[in-house]
Formats: sequence, C-alpha cells, structure tokens
Amino acid sequence: MTDEIRLVIPAEQDFHGVARLVLGGVAARLDLSYEQLEDLQTALEALLRLRDDEDEIAVALRASTKTSRFILCVTSSRPNR
Repeated sequence: MTDEIRLVIPAEQDFHGVARLVLGGVAARLDLSYEQLEDLQTALEALLRLRDDEDEIAVALRASTKTSRFILCVTSSRPNR
C-alpha cells in the first residue's frame, strides 16, 4: 500500500519547520532509523532551498509499506516552474 501526504506551505523559511515536523512524524510512523531520517531531512532542506523564491511550496511525501520506498517531492505553486 502506498500512502501520500501533501502539504502546502508558504515559501518563507519560517514555515519550513512545519515540513520538517511532518517528515519526522511520517518517519517515526514508518519506524525509520535516525540515519534514514537524517538523510531525508537533508534532502528536504536542499529541495526547500531551491524553492525559496516561490509564493507557496507543495511538499509531497509518498511512502510504500510494500516496497519500503519513500519518495519526497517539493514543487512550486507556479505551474510553469
């Protein structure tokens, strides 16, 4: 089964903590190791940095319990980006 959490936040850095909190909660629910969570947090930070100039940021977290896959996607609210 694959579950998806989609979070839309303002692009300001003050709201990045919300995305980190959600990511941490999902990682805890999936019983990921500290090292795996740290890798995901690093990836999230890099992706958020790329989108700092946008109005809104959409963060999609997809987790599959069947394949143990975890996909993190960060996109802009602007359709042409």
